[in-house]
Parts: sequence; structure tokens; C-alpha cells
Amino acid sequence: HIEIKLRPPEKALYFLFLKHPEGIYRSSLSDHRQTLYEIYASLSNMGDMSEMKTRIDEMVNALSSSADEKISRIKRVFTDAIGKDLANHYYIQGDVADVKKIALDRQLVVWNNHE
Repeated sequence: HIEIKLRPPEKALYFLFLKHPEGIYRSSLSDHRQTLYEIYASLSNMGDMSEMKTRIDEMVNALSSSADEKISRIKRVFTDAIGKDLANHYYIQGDVADVKKIALDRQLVVWNNHE
């Protein structure tokens, strides 16, 4: 039992991808803006809603590198915690123009109050 520590924006993005086993194109993240708002709000104790929305808006902006930076950090955190071979099942992956997804079997996912 290893706890993976992610900041709320990264965790919100990770949970979004967990909810979509079919994957999400990086270019269509903006279609999931509202879901990201809801996930982020449930994770963050940050009181400023406008700052939260700004972070999500930046993350879903196709011209911004914010989501890519968060995906890279998620990969690094998993790899550092459990090693490259095992982490391969847990982090968000996919080629630049292809769908990005998490390979993890969703039957292994147990949701708590942060879904």
C-alpha cells in the first residue's frame, strides 16, 4: 500500500483520466472542463474559486503546456514511487496526437469520496 502524493490539479487530471478508460485526446480536454472543476473542487481546500477555475482553464487550453506538464509530473511521481515497470500501468500515456489514457484495469480502482 503506497500512497501517491499529487497536488490537487494533478490529482484532478488523473481522476478525470481514470473515469475515462477509453482515453481522452489532449486536444479535447476542454470538453471535460466542468468535470475537472468538480473534481478539483472536491480535492482542494483552496478557498478562491476564481483561482481554481483559472488553473483548470489553463490546463484545458490546447495552446498551453499546463496539462502536459502535469501528465509528466504524474508519470515521474509514479515512477519514483513504484518503479518504471509497475508505474507503466498507472500513469497517463499516449502519443502527442493520439488518445491518452491510463492502462490500469478499472476493476482494480476503488473510488472513495473523491470521485
